[in-house]
Amino acid sequence: MNKLTFLLFSALLLNFNTDSAWYLQSSGTTQTLNSVYFTSSNTGYAVGNNGVILKTTDKGAAWNTMVLGTTSNLNSVRFIDEQHGFVVGDNVFLKTNNGGATWVLNTTSLNYSVKSVFFVNQNTGFAAGGNGTISKTTNGGTSWSAFLAEPYAMFTSLYFTNLSTGFVVGLTGKYLKTTDGGNSWFTKYADASKNYYTVQFVDENTGYIVGGWVNSTVMKSVNSGDNWINLFSNAFGVRLYSGSFINAENGYVCGRYGTILRTSDGGSSWINETSGTSAFLYGIHYLNDQTAYAVGDGGTILSTVSVIGIHQISSNIPSEFSLSQNYPNPFNPTTKIKFSIPLVGVAYMRPVQMIVYDALGRKVTELVNHELSPGTYEVDFDAGNLSTGTYFYRLEAGDFIKTMKMIIVK
Repeated sequence: MNKLTFLLFSALLLNFNTDSAWYLQSSGTTQTLNSVYFTSSNTGYAVGNNGVILKTTDKGAAWNTMVLGTTSNLNSVRFIDEQHGFVVGDNVFLKTNNGGATWVLNTTSLNYSVKSVFFVNQNTGFAAGGNGTISKTTNGGTSWSAFLAEPYAMFTSLYFTNLSTGFVVGLTGKYLKTTDGGNSWFTKYADASKNYYTVQFVDENTGYIVGGWVNSTVMKSVNSGDNWINLFSNAFGVRLYSGSFINAENGYVCGRYGTILRTSDGGSSWINETSGTSAFLYGIHYLNDQTAYAVGDGGTILSTVSVIGIHQISSNIPSEFSLSQNYPNPFNPTTKIKFSIPLVGVAYMRPVQMIVYDALGRKVTELVNHELSPGTYEVDFDAGNLSTGTYFYRLEAGDFIKTMKMIIVK
């Protein structure tokens, strides 16, 4: 489905009143990010392709790259408390017992592409992925027992409500449930025409499945997964890749073209949020009433929390576009960039983009990608993840394009 069709479907089927803003954060990477998880209001992790794992301790104001010793694609990150966390990927399992300060790498026990990990406690956990395989550990991931739950299936997500009851979903409408701690699974087809990408239960009875192929799918169960209701019975045309719910009523889902949808009534209605990006979004974590994070293509990290980033420093309407030299320059590791947006034509809001490039012209990060009203703005840029060298930042706003040089010295 092309983007125009997607927009037409959106206008017909969704409530477009938005009351949440999403802010682009500087991830310091251009690798695709597949999963995000926060253990507290300040501390969170994001994982992605080529062994990328990022950590923040300041709500995403700065994301620091952690060295793991693997170049495997990492698909899922989950913590059971602030100290104990787990990451899985293509033939790899990682574990930390100290809040990510160090990680133990295991590349032998899970020898398949693992898409999802879920630990019920520090010892008992489950993993699922390619080849129709579900694995279980009872010793914190030191060793795993694997069995073929569904031949040729690709499982994408699993979730347990207690030590006994768990659920796993996958492509082509695969949905399995266990009531004996994973020793046996029985198969159901909630809707065989769809691909399912995430499953989550908010209590013993209420759960959600998110996915889609041509059209979106969000399904809800109120009887522990025995029956499911398709909340998008009127087809909505964009694939959804992830969902996160804080209770039976409130949740987010995300997917292609920067799509983020929010519900506050258990899925009866959905609000299409303005994400400010067209990147595909593969992971989302709804932390509390005010805070959510989403990650995706090109190192994209979005948050409903405004940390450093864009600040409007004057609402006086400038007479012309401008982009100032960053200050200080040279700098280590933070600097400020000021720019002005005038009122041009009849459109009050204007799409504005600011991108940082290295000396070879490669995109390093995206500092701004929003519709902004006329005024003067300042961007805080943290280059803590970048090496010494010359970089360029470019502002694009309609026909106005300007590039400036800055120097990082460490």
